[in-house]
This record gives sequence, structure tokens and C-alpha cells, in this order.
Amino acid sequence: MRRARESEEKESVPLESKSPLNLLSSKRALSFVGAATLAAALFWSAQNGSAGPEIPPTLPPLHSDSYQQRKPASADSGQNHASIEPVAQPLPLAPELASAFGEAQVLNISERIVYWSKFLAISGGDPSRLASFGAGPPIGDSAPLIPDKFNCTTYVEVVAALARGRIPERFFGELLAIRYKDGKASFFSRNHFPEIDWIPNNQKAGIISDVTEAVAKGSGIKTLIASKRIDRSRWITKYLRNKGSRGIASVPNQIPSHEEAKVAYIPLADVERALDDIPTGAIVNIVRRDHPRHPVLISHQGFIAREKGLVMLRHSSLKGEVKTVPLLSYLKTDATNDDGPVAWPVIGINLSRLTPEGVTYF
Repeated sequence: MRRARESEEKESVPLESKSPLNLLSSKRALSFVGAATLAAALFWSAQNGSAGPEIPPTLPPLHSDSYQQRKPASADSGQNHASIEPVAQPLPLAPELASAFGEAQVLNISERIVYWSKFLAISGGDPSRLASFGAGPPIGDSAPLIPDKFNCTTYVEVVAALARGRIPERFFGELLAIRYKDGKASFFSRNHFPEIDWIPNNQKAGIISDVTEAVAKGSGIKTLIASKRIDRSRWITKYLRNKGSRGIASVPNQIPSHEEAKVAYIPLADVERALDDIPTGAIVNIVRRDHPRHPVLISHQGFIAREKGLVMLRHSSLKGEVKTVPLLSYLKTDATNDDGPVAWPVIGINLSRLTPEGVTYF
């Protein structure tokens, strides 16, 4: 998750996958990409070096149904039950990555989160350790499925997909389900806002469950609710205008202008009391005070790990470096100082837990 504020001069954006797809990293990876996508990528590469656009491409959105095989709804479930089925793995994995999948197979879901988050942290957060996956299926979004540099959200998404997928063949299907509403990969269905997209959509899909209240109750703490009115239409319009999208005129009519976001959180002053009850592998969402300058309440994401008796936050920084630091230290110093304690203070944490692999509800 990117921070919602990058500088004092620029209004920030919510959760984004920023890094461009290096389509030329492997000749075999080109087989995944349509001619139009490749042409667009080459154009942007020529114009902007390694920086690619974040506006939706001219290709029609590709729904991930062609990549995720869905089972019919169960007669007694009352829900649209969708199980992500394995798909043919197009590229042989590098020995290191194949060996990692073998080692992770015997672990439970929390242990796999710790395993894969550390696997990527060892290299400082270099996504090239996953290069043998290739580019993945073609999508109706300019943001690559595996970026060339992680931000906090893409790091969480990739680790979660590796952990839930269990086997290589399931990785991209899980990643699509996590990053996009209903697994339908397009710019407009990407989970841009953590409070009204990423968290509720993944909860609805059965990918994560909120454990904030349970952790607080176990520690004798009362949770609080942060709220904010989010103008999705205004943000999308401004975002695309800055990127020069030709389709900008139709955006406000397609996207709701105001949505009410509510986030339960454990107050910052009470986090230390709750440490022992936070599950290993939990997803931590850093909650800040509502501020008119910032379009979000949640500014950062990471995972809970435990090392030498300490509760640690493993996360990707704005520079794409994956770090493991004591959670309390980050909350009381790094997180607060990053954006100014007066201007936009941290008020607490929201917690989610990844569900067992392979089951989503669309």
C-alpha cells in the first residue's frame, strides 16, 4: 500500500501498483501479452524510460474467468462459491523458486506468509526472484501483476498470493482475486482504496477476515471506529487527467462520487497491550486520522512476524525495500515521522487474517 501522501506539494493517491511491467525481460513472457499491450509498453518505454503509464490501456478489460476456473455455486451455501482452480504453468520455475514452493508446502497458512514474506525480504524486496513466473495472463490494466519494485500493497498482495496458492499453478489466479474486485482485472476494478475497496472486497471474497475486534477483546481493549467520506470520482478524474487519459470525460458518470468508509482500529496507545494476541502472519493496516488533504485513512500495510520474542512488522517501504522492524518502534517513530505527527498522525492499527487457500466468494 502506498502512503496516501508522498510529498507536501502533491496530493497523494491511495493504494496503487506503480511499477511498469518489463515485457522484454523474457522472450517467453511475450507470449502472454497481446500485440496492443506490447505496442503500448514499447511506446511508453521509449518516451519515459522504465516508467510506464498507470492509466487503463485501450484494450477492453479482461475478466479473469479465462484464467480462474470457477465451480458452480453450492446448492446449500447461499453464496456464489468460486474456487480458483490450478492452471497450466507456462514457464519452468527457477530452481530456487521451485525449491521454495516445496519447502512451503508443509507449512500452514500463517507459516507460509512468514516464509514467503521472508523469501522476498532476503533480497531486500527484489521482485526478480519471481521472474521465472513470467508476465502472467494479459489483463485490462497497465499495472503489471508482478512489479519491478514493490510498494507496500503489491508486496502484501504477492506474498498473500504465494501463501494462498500453495502451488505455482495457482499463483496468478490468487493474485488476480486479491488485487481486483471479483477477480476482474481492469483499472476501474482494481482495489485502489483500502477502506472501500481492498479490505471489504477481499473480505467479501473470503480471502481475508477482520480480526481487529477479536484481538482487542482478548486483550481487554475497546476498539474505535475511524470514518471518512471518500470521493472516488474526484480522485479517479484527477488521477487520469494527470496521466492524460482520453477517456476521462466518461469517468464521473461511471463512478460514485461519495462513499462512506469506516475502519475499526486498536488505538495506538493500546497496541502494546495487544501484541501477544496479534496472530503471526496477520496483515497490519496503519490507520491515520481523517484529514481533508489525504484521500484515505489507511496509509500503509505489512505483515506480522515474530523474531527473538519481538513482534515485528515486515513491510515494503516507499523505496521498494522490504524491511523487518519492531512493530511498536515503527508505529511510534517511523510511521509518525514519515508524514508529520501534527499533520497526519497515526491513530492505531486494523488487523486482517488471510484465510486458507483456494476459496473465494464472488
